[in-house]
Amino acid sequence: MKQQKSLHKVLAENIGFVFVLPWLIGFLLFKVYPFASSLYYSFTNYDMFSGISKYGMMNYNKIFTDEDILRAFKVTFKYAIFDVPLKLAFALFIAYILNFFRTAYYIPSILGGSIAIAILWRAVFNTDGLINTVITAFGLPKINWMASDNGALAVIVLLRVWQFGSAMVIFLAALKGVSQDLYE
Repeated sequence: MKQQKSLHKVLAENIGFVFVLPWLIGFLLFKVYPFASSLYYSFTNYDMFSGISKYGMMNYNKIFTDEDILRAFKVTFKYAIFDVPLKLAFALFIAYILNFFRTAYYIPSILGGSIAIAILWRAVFNTDGLINTVITAFGLPKINWMASDNGALAVIVLLRVWQFGSAMVIFLAALKGVSQDLYE
């Protein structure tokens, strides 16, 4: 004679699935569905009022042939190429220095995103700012940092590299974990 399992026993045997279920529902609802639907709609010409009018690769053809989009790709690539290695190298350098001195303030991390710092950077890189004042003292022409593509990209990369504190703390913790026997 088969005995039916009580609800309590079924829950006890599958308690892991019960605890994972809210995460799984959230993952499917907020991650998988938006990803799948955006992938589907990327192959269509979708208008909210008239619906889907075309299927195909026309959106991807536009991405890889439009000069503005290609220019945006280039600028993003330049930004990533300069920002990530410079920030990590600078953070590792400062972490290495802090490993020896054991005391530090990492103000760039604390103040990096504040309005006061944004105003300060704007004043430094303004056409009549500190950098252009120093440049003109050497007889060089002023640079309009925010109006030129390369100038604005350089300022943004420099600002992001200046916010090295979080990566520095991680590197400092990693350097602390290295055994003293491994130092030469």
